Amino acid sequence: MDIKKLLNKLIAINYDRHKIVLTIALISFLKIVFFSIGIKAPETDWDWRLLTIVIFIVSNLSIIFVLLTPTLLFKTRKKQIIYSILINFSLSFIIIANRLYNQFFHSYISLDTVSHSTEGLSMFQALYSTIRLGEIFWLLDIPILIYIFSKQHYNEINEKSKVSPPMKAVIVISVTILLWTPIMSIYTGNLEHHQNIQLKESGLFMYYAKEAATSAPLVEERQKEDIRNVQQIEQWFANKAISEGRLTAEMENKNLIVLQVEALQEIVINKEINGQEITPNLNEIFNESIYFENVYDQVEMATADAEVLVNLSQYPLDNVSVYMRYPDNKFHSWPHALKKEGYETAALHGHYGDFYNRDEAYPNIGFEKFFSREHYKEDEMHNDLLGDKTFLEQSVPYLEELENPFNAFIITLTSHHPFNYLESYDEINVDPYKDTIVGDYIESIHYTDAAIGKFYDEMEEKGLLEDTLIAIYGDHAAFNYNERDYEELNDFFSVNIHDPVERVGIHKVPFMIHDPSGGLNSKVIDEQAGMIDIMPTVGNLLGIENPYAMGRDILNTGEDEVILKEGSFIKDDIYYYSKTRTFYDLETGKEVEVENDEELIAQAEDTLDVSNLIYKTDYFRDILDN
Repeated sequence: MDIKKLLNKLIAINYDRHKIVLTIALISFLKIVFFSIGIKAPETDWDWRLLTIVIFIVSNLSIIFVLLTPTLLFKTRKKQIIYSILINFSLSFIIIANRLYNQFFHSYISLDTVSHSTEGLSMFQALYSTIRLGEIFWLLDIPILIYIFSKQHYNEINEKSKVSPPMKAVIVISVTILLWTPIMSIYTGNLEHHQNIQLKESGLFMYYAKEAATSAPLVEERQKEDIRNVQQIEQWFANKAISEGRLTAEMENKNLIVLQVEALQEIVINKEINGQEITPNLNEIFNESIYFENVYDQVEMATADAEVLVNLSQYPLDNVSVYMRYPDNKFHSWPHALKKEGYETAALHGHYGDFYNRDEAYPNIGFEKFFSREHYKEDEMHNDLLGDKTFLEQSVPYLEELENPFNAFIITLTSHHPFNYLESYDEINVDPYKDTIVGDYIESIHYTDAAIGKFYDEMEEKGLLEDTLIAIYGDHAAFNYNERDYEELNDFFSVNIHDPVERVGIHKVPFMIHDPSGGLNSKVIDEQAGMIDIMPTVGNLLGIENPYAMGRDILNTGEDEVILKEGSFIKDDIYYYSKTRTFYDLETGKEVEVENDEELIAQAEDTLDVSNLIYKTDYFRDILDN
């Protein structure tokens, strides 16, 4: 095929100014179609319906033409073409960003994420680690369009428009009103579907238009009014079993330090590489702690979601952080429960205060003080991240300032994906994984482990360990399922990370409760649990109750059930994978039939619905105010 003849033919076809717009509109629409086709629907019984297809076509073509209508306002064809190509390029950029975001976070970008996001360097580095050459597909048309519409191929590119400016303005306003209003009325109210289905059915532009419309304050208030009937919430808590027994109030009135370690996975505890312990300091703490070896993260690599599971003992939202969507809610949290018992509460983190919108959310969660990056000297930086060693060292004086008893929630940072923040690190030999994501991870976790060891030494020197209970856990799995070095990951974990059953184990995070004074006998607990159960378990030891915690005390309940992301769950030795609606035997990895399968699925979905309903209705506001 003669490429030059083909391009000349395209030039001839698009000579008319209106055909130029139509061509770019068609290309943009096809991109939205291909993007939607590529989105995986989580329910196997979902399928395209005729009405869905019609609405998809009409709504997306309409919004594309609305976006391109301003081309009528330009006096020259050149400006018209430049604007049209910019719209097309913006669409390509949004598609690529969403695809990369999905590969890393297993969800898609929401407006709340964009409006509050200050991830900056760490976000871009994380997304870069998942980029594939195939993403260039979404940009292939841009240079072709520029070539076709370049001045050397378009002699009359500056031809004057014959439509008067006032008439153009009337057309723009009219088209916007006529098209926007009915389309939004069709989509408003269809918000409970999984994000993947919303994007797949709506199309990219319409999804964001719908999200913007339904995020407006008046709509939010209307939604709250529509779901004021909170019987479902009340019934759920009424049915929740309350247990009391082993070790209740054994650690009463002790200070509490909760240490959330970035990307710490259960697999590295007591693991060696080339004869060296990966986490020697945590291993020592492990030997003196109550250790829970089967705790699952229940999140998709989102630190803020881990905080919600622990501090609120509620489930995170599917598509956006609770801190971003509902920062002004009242929360019946563990920090509030501790404050009620006379604890001074504080949070400490080496990142900026507005990262994940923490500075707005933390006061409502119950933290009286928040020490963020602005409170620390930047004397040890790694790619613009404050090093864990200096962060933890500088945190000790802040802990000394707190009144006893205190609750300090501390979040580390350096071992963040993609784990290449340490410019050079030779304290551990990571062969044969050097210069792979596995090697980088081992180095970063070894560094953070050393920081924790030094932190313990500093606290002991200051007398902070004498009457303090310390809970340590990892916030989420370290790796996503689309890493470039997946072969090394398969070798490191001894599993196929692309297999949904085998990779369940990747979501195990260590959880240990340590009393440095020796008041707790060390033991290993093998019950299956989730991060949502961490604070109910710690609260039992402190003798502090939170009747509205959705988690359970692992020490005093015999339930082996963990609800994971998007309605998947583990119960006993059975794993339910919601994306394929399939039950598996965890031991064999084979599909199995479960007698009461629909009942189990409904229970898990009901629990997640109740958690979401609590956020949407701001359920605890009246309870706490009264």
